[in-house]
Amino acid sequence: MRAVKTFALMVLLAVVLLSTSLAWLVRSEAGSRWLLEQGLRLAPINIEAGGISGTLTEGLAVESLFIVLPTAEVQVDQIVVSWHPINLFGGVVDIDEAHIAELSVDVVPSEELSEPPDDRLFWLRLPLDIDIAAGQIDKLRIQAAEFENVSLTGAIGRGRLEVASLTGEIAGATLQFSGELEGPAPGNLRATGNWQLPTANLSGAGDFDGDIEKLAVSHVLHMPDQVDFSGSIFDLFTGPRLEGVATWDRVRLPGAAVLHSDAGNLAVSSDFLTVNIEGASVVVLEDWPAVPLSLRAEADLQGIAIDSYMLAALGGQLTGSGRFQYSDGLSGQLGINGVQVDTGLLNENTPGQVDFNSILQLVSTDTFNLQVVNATARIAGNELQASGSVKWLDGELAAVVADAVAGINKLSADI
Repeated sequence: MRAVKTFALMVLLAVVLLSTSLAWLVRSEAGSRWLLEQGLRLAPINIEAGGISGTLTEGLAVESLFIVLPTAEVQVDQIVVSWHPINLFGGVVDIDEAHIAELSVDVVPSEELSEPPDDRLFWLRLPLDIDIAAGQIDKLRIQAAEFENVSLTGAIGRGRLEVASLTGEIAGATLQFSGELEGPAPGNLRATGNWQLPTANLSGAGDFDGDIEKLAVSHVLHMPDQVDFSGSIFDLFTGPRLEGVATWDRVRLPGAAVLHSDAGNLAVSSDFLTVNIEGASVVVLEDWPAVPLSLRAEADLQGIAIDSYMLAALGGQLTGSGRFQYSDGLSGQLGINGVQVDTGLLNENTPGQVDFNSILQLVSTDTFNLQVVNATARIAGNELQASGSVKWLDGELAAVVADAVAGINKLSADI
C-alpha cells in the first residue's frame, strides 16, 4: 500500500513539475524564446531569428527573420503574432493575427543555384497545420515588384497551401487572389484572381490550373472592352515566364476620336516585370477605311514602349515608335512618319503624294499636340516643303502654326 502511495505521489509530482515547466515555457519571455528557437532549429529550412520578445500565451514579437530556401532568400522584419497555443496539442498552430512590417524575397540567380531538392514543394511538408485568420504585410517586395497593404487568410501544412483570400496593391492597382497548392512537386495548383487599375479604367480576372512547371492561364481583361488571353506560366518557382496569345473582336482606344482596334491577335511573353507583345490588328478611325496594323512593344505597370508599328493607310505607310505612360492618366509621345501617302485621299482636289516626319505629344486623352518636323509634298507636278504644329485642347482645335515653301513662294500661318 505504501508503494502505491509513493508511486502516486511521484506521478503527481511529475505532473506538477511538467505543468510548471510548460507554464514557464509558454508564459515567460525566456521560456517562449527558448521554445521558438528550438522550433526554428527543427525546421526543414535554414531560419535565423533575432530580437525575440513576448510570450506564447500573450503574443510574440520578432525583430527579424532570415530564411534561406533552395531558390530564394527571404528577409522578414518586425513580426508580431498572437495565437491560441492550446490548439498546438491537436497539431494546429492557430494564429489569430500576424503583422509584418516588411517582407523581401530575392530569387537566387539560376547560375548560383545548388542541386535542387527532389521535391521543390518540400516546404509544404510541415507535420502540423498553420492556420492564419488575419495576416497583414505593410510592404512586400518580390525581386523588383513592390506590393503594399497585403492582407492574407489561409493555411499551410501537411503537404498543402490554401490561400482563402489575398489582397494587395501595386503601382496603383489593387489585387485579389485565392487558391490551393498541393505537393509533392510538381504539385497541383488551382487558383483564381482579379485586379483593378482605376486611374486607367482597366480591370481583369482569370483562372489558373496546372502545376509549378506548367500552369495554364485564362484571363479576361476589360479596358473597358474585352480582351481574352490564353497561355501558360512556366517554371513558377525557379524563373517564371508567361507565354500566350491575346485576342479581341473590337476595342475602343482612349481619346476623343472614335478609334477602334478590331480583330486583334498578339503574341505575349513576360517575366512578370515587363511584357513583350507582337502582332497585328485592324484600326478603324470614325468613318475612315479600316487599315491593318502591325506592332511590337514592351509594357509594364507604368507604361508602354512601342518599339515599332506600321499602318498600311492612305495609299502609303505610317511607321514610328514612342512611349506612353498610363499609371496616372494617359500621356506620352509617338513618332508618326509617312511615306507615299496619297494626298488625293485626303482631298480629292489635291492629287499627289506626301512624305513626312512628325511627333504626337499627348498630355491627356483630349489634349495633345502634333508637330510636323518636315514634310515634302508632290502635288500636280509641284514640290512643297512644309513644317508646323497643330494643337488640340479639351478635344477641340486650339492652334495651328505652319510654314510652307513652294519654289520662290513662302507661306506662314499662325492661328
